[in-house]
Amino acid sequence: MYEYKGELCPVIKISKMTGVPYGALLRRLNEKHWSLEKAIETPIRKQKHPEHHTCILDGKIVGVEKVARRFNLNSQSVRRRINRGETLQDVVNNPVRRRTGGKPRIHLEYKGRIYSVRELSEQYNISIATIRTRLSKGWSVEKIVETPVKHTKLYDYEGKKYTARELYDMLGSKVSWDICKNRLRYGWSIERAISKPCCRRRRKQNTVVDIDRHFGC
Repeated sequence: MYEYKGELCPVIKISKMTGVPYGALLRRLNEKHWSLEKAIETPIRKQKHPEHHTCILDGKIVGVEKVARRFNLNSQSVRRRINRGETLQDVVNNPVRRRTGGKPRIHLEYKGRIYSVRELSEQYNISIATIRTRLSKGWSVEKIVETPVKHTKLYDYEGKKYTARELYDMLGSKVSWDICKNRLRYGWSIERAISKPCCRRRRKQNTVVDIDRHFGC
């Protein structure tokens, strides 16, 4: 509340009485800590808007956007260059082309032939993700192609085949997925690894030890 013209008024009421925008008035009082008189009497600065350029194209006056579309240029780039003092003729004759996005194309040579990652994937039945992962590890193209891909083990359940994770999610379990994976590494059946609850033992000071997690039992 501020005293204005002999009465206590909220900021929003003072804004309506003086015509000063509420947001600007609030910012001046709270953030800039101006006095009420200064906040009211200081004129609001007008925001500068970018210049709207027009050009003559095919005998017609058109905007920058149409010129940019006609010559396959970026309209913001055209406007920025004109603002710097370049003529429209210079902008059109010396364009700054749009850069194409995406990763650079990778070429891989194997047995005297050049492949892209996709072509190598299709030719040797290796997933693109596997090829890129192996490249990131510094593998040669020969090692990438000739090293067998480890396939995920499938388990039979009610006449259908599932991965361990699919069965874990489908059947539900009271143990974590990490414990289930450890049990499978120790040779447990998938049903036992998922369904058997953890064996817990108590130590001194009520410390609970997960025997299954540490010993796979």
